[in-house]
Amino acid sequence: MAEGLDRIVFDSGIQDDPEPVRTDDSDISESEFNQAEDDAPGKLMQAMHNGPQTGPKGVMADYRQHKRLEGEKEERKMVEFMKKLNWASSQAPEQNNQEESDIDSDDEFFQQYRESRIRQIHSRSSKPRFGTVQRINSDQYIEAIDSETTNIPVVIHLYDHRYLECKRMNDCLDRIATRYVHAKFLKIPSVEADPDFDPIALPAILAYKNGELIANLIRVTEELGDRFDEEAVEALLVKNFVLCEQDM
Repeated sequence: MAEGLDRIVFDSGIQDDPEPVRTDDSDISESEFNQAEDDAPGKLMQAMHNGPQTGPKGVMADYRQHKRLEGEKEERKMVEFMKKLNWASSQAPEQNNQEESDIDSDDEFFQQYRESRIRQIHSRSSKPRFGTVQRINSDQYIEAIDSETTNIPVVIHLYDHRYLECKRMNDCLDRIATRYVHAKFLKIPSVEADPDFDPIALPAILAYKNGELIANLIRVTEELGDRFDEEAVEALLVKNFVLCEQDM
């Protein structure tokens, strides 16, 4: 569990670098995601997919395709079950014995599917809803993490209002938060979280679940480029297992 700001905010590991050069508007970058350095504090979670990625659009396209195929598989099973059920009901009693055995097997799937859907609906309805990015201070930091409901991701943006990239990240997270309503989005100026935090590590995103750090994404412009957009940020969070469909 989080025990203090020294456990929450991690040094970037970058020493004696000059003040970061911030750029103005330029062409949107779609550079590929790079694996975080092994010795970086709180290194990034394992990538969602095996093999090379094609950038933010590729990550989100793969994720959505995977979820679509899962849904189609369940739907096909349901259609086949209903076909067997209708066919068996039209047969003479003496012809139904084998079909009843098949239907019993399929009925087990139907029951599991129904129970799974009920659990999903109940889980979503019982989860707290947020939908916005809340501004917190250092006194609220630990409580905002440790007091949250089980399995609710807490996404914290450390920023400095002087930097264009931090403003862009705040804008992106504002929009993402309206869709991932079961994720808790927070923001805090980096100097309030830690007076010694090196601004060269900004924008930085820390993510927690059940009080534990699950992702430490520092200097995200190295992966996303300077003109990143909402889709790129969402892909980064999905790729690092910070957000998932159940958070929507």
